[in-house]
Amino acid sequence: MERDSRLPTQVDYYQPPAQYAGGFAQQPQQPQPDGIDPRAAWNVIRRNQVIILLCLVLAIAAAAILTRRATPIYQAQTSMRVEGKQNSGLENLQALSGDPAGDQISTEMQVLRSRILAEDVADSLNLRLSLKEPRGMSRNALLGQIRISPAAASGDYVLRRTGSDGFTLSQEARAGTARYHIGDTVAANGVRFVLLPAAARYSEIQFGVTSLVGAAGRVQDGLAVVRPDHDANIVVVRYKSTDPQLAEAVPNALSRHFIVYRQRVQKTQARSTVAFLREQLDSLTKQLSASENALRSFRESAQVVDLQAEAGAQVTRLASLQAERSALDVERSSLAKLLGEVQAEDKIRKPDDPSPYRRLLSFPTLLKSGIASQYLVSLGQLEDQRAALLTRRTAEAPEVQALTARIHDVEGQLRSAATTYTEGLQSQQASVDAALAQFGQKLQQIPAKEVQYARLARQPKVLEDISTQLQSRLKEAQIQQAIEDPSVQIVDTALVPVRPISPRRNFNLVAGAILGLMLGLGIAFLREQLDNAVHTGEDVQRVTRLPVLGLIPQIAGAKGGMDGVARVMDRFPHLVPGWLQGSPGKVNGSNDTPGSVALASGNGASRRGSRIVTSDNPSNHVSEAYRGLRTNITFARPDNPAKLLVFTSPMPGDGKSTSAANLAITLAQQGLNVLLVDADLRRGVMHSVFKIAREPGLSNVLLGNVPLEAAVRQVNLGTSGTLSVLGTGVRPPNPAELLGSGRMRDFMEHVQDMYDMVIFDTPPLNVVTDAAILGSAASGVVLVARAGVTTHESLAFAVEQLRNVRASVLGTILNDINFKRDVRYYGSHGSYAYYRYHESY
Repeated sequence: MERDSRLPTQVDYYQPPAQYAGGFAQQPQQPQPDGIDPRAAWNVIRRNQVIILLCLVLAIAAAAILTRRATPIYQAQTSMRVEGKQNSGLENLQALSGDPAGDQISTEMQVLRSRILAEDVADSLNLRLSLKEPRGMSRNALLGQIRISPAAASGDYVLRRTGSDGFTLSQEARAGTARYHIGDTVAANGVRFVLLPAAARYSEIQFGVTSLVGAAGRVQDGLAVVRPDHDANIVVVRYKSTDPQLAEAVPNALSRHFIVYRQRVQKTQARSTVAFLREQLDSLTKQLSASENALRSFRESAQVVDLQAEAGAQVTRLASLQAERSALDVERSSLAKLLGEVQAEDKIRKPDDPSPYRRLLSFPTLLKSGIASQYLVSLGQLEDQRAALLTRRTAEAPEVQALTARIHDVEGQLRSAATTYTEGLQSQQASVDAALAQFGQKLQQIPAKEVQYARLARQPKVLEDISTQLQSRLKEAQIQQAIEDPSVQIVDTALVPVRPISPRRNFNLVAGAILGLMLGLGIAFLREQLDNAVHTGEDVQRVTRLPVLGLIPQIAGAKGGMDGVARVMDRFPHLVPGWLQGSPGKVNGSNDTPGSVALASGNGASRRGSRIVTSDNPSNHVSEAYRGLRTNITFARPDNPAKLLVFTSPMPGDGKSTSAANLAITLAQQGLNVLLVDADLRRGVMHSVFKIAREPGLSNVLLGNVPLEAAVRQVNLGTSGTLSVLGTGVRPPNPAELLGSGRMRDFMEHVQDMYDMVIFDTPPLNVVTDAAILGSAASGVVLVARAGVTTHESLAFAVEQLRNVRASVLGTILNDINFKRDVRYYGSHGSYAYYRYHESY
């Protein structure tokens, strides 16, 4: 199975050319899958299941702890039905004030969120006092009859129990002296409350007093005003608090204050409208009385009784035109004069002075214009609102400035309407003049008293009509002032919540589990991404393009490689027992024949270490793996079998010495004449593995100091035969030059004729060049990698070194495979099924 769980897929570091096919066995490349293989992802999860489970457990535990320590939060809500404002008879007032009827619900929702209402609620519920400790306890359960004066200072207070039911009150860092008992009234700095019996259960009670603005801010923070259904005029007010009683009290109080506020605003508008209309009616009554008196005086002085006999239809027409012309002229000039005076007064008036445009009400005919009348009414209401607001705010307040801007806007619209009306009067006057020119002769024949009478009789009629209209609107405003506002109704009141809305235990645990699982998976895949070591034979094949000759399981009880043992012995020679450094003939304190060493089993194996399993435990599954390696090497080149094998690895600690020693023993057990040469002239370990002396050895033979027969040690394998071992000998100053010399090549040719198989244990390729030098002269090179340790880069670089010297590489060995750990890299791989069978067997 291709190990595609490496994310991203590893690159092919080395592709050998065709001319080295004899040295590098080309393997067919398996196609890489597109995307992430689910089976590979599952293997990643299995390999990191401990990390994932640990993250999952820690996340759930953290969620449970945070949930347990979190302060419960309660929520209550009240619902209200909010309709549009009642029509006061001034249909266009809403349009002039910029509040269209279709958006009144959104406006009222903003009013519910306003600071003014929040301050009213905080003041009515004494929310300036807040309970801090014990957390999650209802304030009203400990403190009763709370009263806070407007002048109460802000600060933090602590009630500490000094006896069974006694408390002392202290503010911040100042200790208190007064002593209070359960049921006593506590008074300090404008704050008064009664200690309730439930307070006796606590050794310390902390509370704070803040300003009204701060309390209103806390109310606004916990408040939510929503409209669940935009097709229904229902507004829901929700409030969150750690105190369930306050969670119920705040929305109920807010709804009550909102209704009172609406009633107050409505009555203020109605009173302003009534006062304005009454003022205008008084002015019109005086004008109507004056016009009627003038008509009566004229009839008495001119002795006019019946004008019907004196005038016909033509005379009536001419008189009407003349009267109309005169009325238009007088009205135009009067209106222009009045408008000029108003504009002059507007330039010099003070900000608090009433609007001079109210004087336009004294011009009766202007009221005939519906738009002008509406502007005048709106102007009066806006001034009344500003006057009422100035009692509570300064002229620089934003609300006052906004009303002043709207007043100026209405004045401008009123000035524009008056100017347009004046221009209209001038146009009508020009039209009447044209008609009078045709009847000039006839007008001379009409008695002057007839024209005067018609003019005087028309004025009372106009004033009477205007008075009737104002009286109708006055009645409507009075009715609106008297009735209550039915546009706001409470549908459902808030109830004391029984269960908190936060923390949600099940939700938090599920969320913690999901986050923990995600974190564990993230760490697992990140760990796999950062893991660049080879784990399977497929990994080794993908990197080297060489056949895998053997998969060697981990040797039970082995804690480190032989190279590590040798490094310790070389670095600390004074710690090495004398029988390891003595003469070749004395091993384990025995007096064996020189050149012969017994490789016994049992206790002797424990002294040799647990790496040599092929002689200690031939039936072990690791021994079977080495026998499989022996078979693969034997048949790697059946036509040209390799007799000189070089064992090397990319880095120290990869297990090349272990593999070389066990393979040599396996070959010797087969009856072959095998020579194991420790060619690591820097840090050789074979003398410590087989408990033989280091000297004389290979270096002594190459230097001509000792003959080969005297340097080779015969290791007795019991009934399986013997193994010839040649140690490193004395350490030369130039190991690479010695191994690359002609004497080394002569040595290799000589031992090749003497033995059936010669195995050279060499230093790591990526550290020194000794293995590459010997590999170029040997008939075969075996590259050893360690599962979970050897990286892709180091293995690829080692193959590159062998390719550069044109070494004949038989294949690779993957060493130290942990079945329980690495089986998740293989899945149902046949090789691991084989090892598992032997392990259980």
